Amino acid sequence: MTIKENQKIIVMAVLIAFSCSLTIYFHLVLGISHVFTHFFYIPVILAAFWWKRKGIVVAVFLAGVLITGHMLFSGDVGVDEDYLRGFSFIFVSSVVALLSERVARKEKKVEYNHAELDQIFQTAADGMRVVDKDFNVLRMNETFLKMAGISRDKAAGRKCYEVVPGPRCHTPGCPLTRISGGEAQVTDEIEKERGDGSRVPCIVTATPFRHPDGELIGVVEDFRDITGRKKAEEELKQHRDHLQELVTERTAALTESMMQLQREIIERKHVEEALRASETSMKAILESLQSALIIIDPKTHIIIDINAVAIRMIGAPRDEIIGHVCHKYICPADLGKCPISDLKQTIDLSERILLNAKGERIPILKSVTPTVISGRECFIENVIDITRLKRVEEDLRKSQIQLAEAMDLANLVNWEFDVATGIFTFDNRFYALYGTTAEREGGNQMPAEVYAREFVHPDEINIVADEVQNAITATDPNFIRRFEHRIVRRDGEIRHITVQFGITKDAKGRTIKAQGANQDITERKQAEEKLKRFNEELEQQVGQRTEQINASLQEKVLLLREIHHRVNNNLQILMSLLNLQSRSVPDENVRVALNETRNRIRAMALVHEKLYQTTDLSKIDLSDYTRFLVSQLFTFYGVNSRKVTVNIDIGKIMLDIDTAIPLGLILNELVSNSLKHAFPKEREGDISISVGKQNHALSILFKDNGVGIPEVPDWRNAKPLGLRLVISLVEQLSGTIELDRSAGTKFTIVVQEKE
Repeated sequence: MTIKENQKIIVMAVLIAFSCSLTIYFHLVLGISHVFTHFFYIPVILAAFWWKRKGIVVAVFLAGVLITGHMLFSGDVGVDEDYLRGFSFIFVSSVVALLSERVARKEKKVEYNHAELDQIFQTAADGMRVVDKDFNVLRMNETFLKMAGISRDKAAGRKCYEVVPGPRCHTPGCPLTRISGGEAQVTDEIEKERGDGSRVPCIVTATPFRHPDGELIGVVEDFRDITGRKKAEEELKQHRDHLQELVTERTAALTESMMQLQREIIERKHVEEALRASETSMKAILESLQSALIIIDPKTHIIIDINAVAIRMIGAPRDEIIGHVCHKYICPADLGKCPISDLKQTIDLSERILLNAKGERIPILKSVTPTVISGRECFIENVIDITRLKRVEEDLRKSQIQLAEAMDLANLVNWEFDVATGIFTFDNRFYALYGTTAEREGGNQMPAEVYAREFVHPDEINIVADEVQNAITATDPNFIRRFEHRIVRRDGEIRHITVQFGITKDAKGRTIKAQGANQDITERKQAEEKLKRFNEELEQQVGQRTEQINASLQEKVLLLREIHHRVNNNLQILMSLLNLQSRSVPDENVRVALNETRNRIRAMALVHEKLYQTTDLSKIDLSDYTRFLVSQLFTFYGVNSRKVTVNIDIGKIMLDIDTAIPLGLILNELVSNSLKHAFPKEREGDISISVGKQNHALSILFKDNGVGIPEVPDWRNAKPLGLRLVISLVEQLSGTIELDRSAGTKFTIVVQEKE
């Protein structure tokens, strides 16, 4: 029996004795049959509150004292009232006892839940803290403190942004600010500043917890240190400091009235609300964990509970997972040799296999911690999916193999040089390039002077020494150098190599190491030398051939110029003959036909004359040719250039003879037609000629504002020879021709330049 229990018995004995004394005093001393019974409620209520149902004995005893005293000293007068008061004592005592037992059960449940939630919180593999809506840090687990590099004493009572501050603090991106703004859950990857000033990258998941009425209490933040992703989570952390105080101390004595009891009942309701809030908080903690959490019975290996991450990982409904043996999903190969229960290890932290509902084997990193939850022994397994990590490791292994193969193909070898000791470090691939082995050279390390003496060409030892010295004295930490020199292999063969290397400096800026790669470029050097000799021979042959071609070309140019000159002379003779013939012909129509033929020959002769005057003898300037041709026609037809003006708009268009002759004949016919028929009786007017070129297409626009061509049903089949000749020449150049007689005469012609 404890001292506190003894004190309760003494107090109760005093109160009962005083109650009995009151009964005797009122009956014998004062002679009053009605005893002052309000005092009796004090021991009745206290006994029921302290000893629950056992305390009802006190109420029964006092009721018996009251009734017995009245019957002994006052007869039967008013005994019914004493029966009623005695029944009232027993009723009040029973009510208080029942309420006290209910409160005691609630308190015990709160204590169990508190211990269970605190155990889960403290054993979480991630750093966790609880922050209220005013940014005050309420709780932190040991993992968080270790990650933050700060003691619990320094962190207690501070704002969340004062403990591991980060770039989101005091910004709209703060997790608590975002949750206060209405977000259901916030996950963010940020860097936090530890107590020693270093920075730790982590993934923060913030989950709100609220009052039953929905009012925000604060957030539970889960901090996962992602610098250790390649390492296994060791174990869940220790218990968090304290959950908020659930129950206030009861008052020492119930000397008040039934209102005080009512206040106690109200206070117990507050405790129940706090319990629900605590349960909500812990559920939020479990759901905010980013790793799978599985609670297992250590004896039967039955899964007791599981969080949402584990459900998603296994891929089966919660009801189908809970109640099954853990080896159905986790470590199926370890059945009968569980590291904890069978092998008696204190903790299991290793790589295992998880078999999901689809039968897929998922590599995991698992940590197991034995613990007690609600008085029941269990295992808490923290499982992390490392599929991505395994893929990265496999990709790295393949990359290393590919790098080694690439270096072999490129004849690349690596080396390191320690400045303090003056020693090179080589591998077998390096020695293979030099025609030797590490065993023959006494190991993978070699002093610089030995390397220079044994393997560097004597004529280039100073070059190599200068390059090494320049690297040692370089001030730029990003110094990189590349140079070429010759080496002498162990078999005496001289090879060419290119060396590229960089340097490493310490905190004081001193060069402590050089590392680089050598590449055998002997074959390239030999190929370059052969290519150089080949180029020299080729240049000599090209020079000789060029001289021959130039001589032949000059001879052909002279011959072609002579041909153009003779063709022009022959056409001039032909025009002279036609001119003489026209003078002796009496028929006017025949004379006109001969003169028109002479003009056509002149148009062709003009092309040869222009080609003879050019330097390359292949193309003529269309603008210059057209202007000269028009001036000749004006002279031939005796037209006054003041009355009939010509506007020529032709850019720098160069044409060869195959295009120039038919195009010249087309322009000759169109201009001749306008000068003969468009401006009768000294009529004034304008002739416009414009030519444009796009790729190989020539667009010709010829128009005059004269009387126009007479209306005929089919102008393309007209009798005049000139118009039929124009249409034929356009077709010869794969072109089109259109006639517009709305305002004088307008021809739109598009032809293709011959290639």
